[in-house]
Amino acid sequence: MNRDLVNQRLEQNRYVIYQLSFMVLFGLIFPFLLKDAPSLISEPRQIVHLGIMALLAIFADLFGSLIKARELNQIYSSNPQKAVGWFFVIFWIFRAAVIMFGGMIAIIGLTGATTDEPNPVGMTIAIFESFRWLIMGFVIYQMIAEGRSVKLTRKKKMIGDILIMYSSAFYLSVIWMTINFSRTPWADMTNSGKREYVIAGFVLFLMIYVPATFYNFLENLIRSKTRKEKWQFWLGIVVTGAIALAYPMIL
Repeated sequence: MNRDLVNQRLEQNRYVIYQLSFMVLFGLIFPFLLKDAPSLISEPRQIVHLGIMALLAIFADLFGSLIKARELNQIYSSNPQKAVGWFFVIFWIFRAAVIMFGGMIAIIGLTGATTDEPNPVGMTIAIFESFRWLIMGFVIYQMIAEGRSVKLTRKKKMIGDILIMYSSAFYLSVIWMTINFSRTPWADMTNSGKREYVIAGFVLFLMIYVPATFYNFLENLIRSKTRKEKWQFWLGIVVTGAIALAYPMIL
């Protein structure tokens, strides 16, 4: 099998590879690496590895956003009938909470201080994240909807996927674990309690999932044309939601 054929297969199955890798991060790796995150909010203290992971997520999101915006511009240019304006504005507002939460984890993890305490490192991260959300909202939207089309190499697309996958999985994992939606083990729930947990939990999960995985969600919303692509898109979300609801059994 020659290299061109391999690259073609990889490109065809790119979404499936991305989604499976994302599920592994979210379901098997981050639950254990981020297990101290919930207590970090209630009992602020220095946990350096969490702070470093959060800082990496911030920069991965920053540079990954610029690459994904170029790619989304190419997809949107070839399929302009799918409007992104209202979707972008609404979920970028929700994304503010995601970005600020990641910044808060970085501040507390690196310094052990709360966001209320005067701290040079904390103030720098807080100001940087505030301006990043505000400025990047305009920049990214302009790049997607009205920017000049720039052809991306396969390597650059892969780098963008990896950066956004890491930041998205980090934000989704750390927020979902901190919320700690259910403290009752599944085996101890009543049947009605299980139904309520699944329904309410999945709705809450979607409210976090969309802004946390903003670029991947937007890409697949614009890209999905065939019935198979749409099924893969929504099936990936449902399976990831099932993993999130299984967190009480994982941890």
